[in-house]
Amino acid sequence: MFNLTHRLSIIIKFFIFIFGFTAAIYLISISIYHSLVAYLLTRYNISFNIADFLPSISINLIIVGLFIILFLTLFAIFDLIFFIKKINDQIKESLSDRKLTEQFSEFYSGITFFNILKNLKSLLSLYKSFDNMKTARIVLESSTIKQLMNSVSEGLILINKDLIVTHINHVAEHDLGLIPGEIIGEAMSRKINNEVLIQALEKVFEFDHKYMDLDINQYNLFVSIYPLKDKFGDIIRALVIFNKHDSPKKSMSPESTPKSLKK
Repeated sequence: MFNLTHRLSIIIKFFIFIFGFTAAIYLISISIYHSLVAYLLTRYNISFNIADFLPSISINLIIVGLFIILFLTLFAIFDLIFFIKKINDQIKESLSDRKLTEQFSEFYSGITFFNILKNLKSLLSLYKSFDNMKTARIVLESSTIKQLMNSVSEGLILINKDLIVTHINHVAEHDLGLIPGEIIGEAMSRKINNEVLIQALEKVFEFDHKYMDLDINQYNLFVSIYPLKDKFGDIIRALVIFNKHDSPKKSMSPESTPKSLKK
């Protein structure tokens, strides 16, 4: 991720900074020193020469001070290298979660400290665009799914990975004795207290399992549960289909599930 060229670039730039900073301090000190010597000589007729004090200065202390400066400089360099590497890893992980690693590898490979902010800004703009597109798609899908679910004779519920109900049609609400809309956005277990159904849903998400005509005597219903996957093969929802005991079983197979419900 960070080759030798990038490391050397950072190190060289740091040393240039340290050299320039030290040179600036030296020039300022020399200027102040000569001004002070001239002032003392003119105003008080005092001759002052720093060379007279040099033999009394401890060389060992100067060497220790230089080593401290060198150590702090190297520490800052390596800290910056690891800081950028950590940011790169976070960017790569974020892109990997969205299956975008190969498409946008320039956001985390071959970058240095000076363009990392630019790449982060581009990445945030990309995610913002995705969020806007996702929001528009969700609004359209929600409207389509609602129309489809209310046009069938079976009771239908869509549940996400957290077992939160995202959609339900009127038939399911009637068969389960629910107030219209009360279960939307709620955990399934809060409104439907049936251990067999809850455990079946957990297995659907955990083991990619499906159930056909599961008998739920508490509600006098047969239940079929199908995992719904995205284009990457990840289970994002479960489709729960209810049929009464005394009605013909028309459980929907995965092949007959409307495409809009699979997304």
